Amino acid sequence: MSITNRPHYLVMRRSFPASVRVLNARSRQIRSMLKLLSLSAISVLLAVTGATALEGRFDRPKYKGGAARLDVCDHFAKACGQPAADDFCQMMGYARASKFETEHATPTRVMNFGQECQGAGCAAFKYIVCFTNAGQRGPVKDWPHTMD
Repeated sequence: MSITNRPHYLVMRRSFPASVRVLNARSRQIRSMLKLLSLSAISVLLAVTGATALEGRFDRPKYKGGAARLDVCDHFAKACGQPAADDFCQMMGYARASKFETEHATPTRVMNFGQECQGAGCAAFKYIVCFTNAGQRGPVKDWPHTMD
């Protein structure tokens, strides 16, 4: 029976010389050390530059802490999405919103002037993730003046 006709489990595997196996083990050690060094360098760089960041997540935010959910618009059908999320985050002491998601909800109220939306066409924030580069968030601000 020739080598080509043998089943795959009977074909002998070629063994590398010991010097090649040692070299491969040594290169794995060197790669591990380089990874560790690069992580250490990044940590030192962040410490030297004073780079810090802070996030806060707000799930299903309510308008003034009441029953109505916070609408996705700052004004009725205007400045929706990112501008409204940024304004909410700034009110909560953060610089801006880094992420948010919306969902249908009723009733909702817009942040400015407190106008209420009821019905199937209303949308509220499911969550807002707020972000700041400062080491701590700033003071929480009052809600904007409303008509309610």
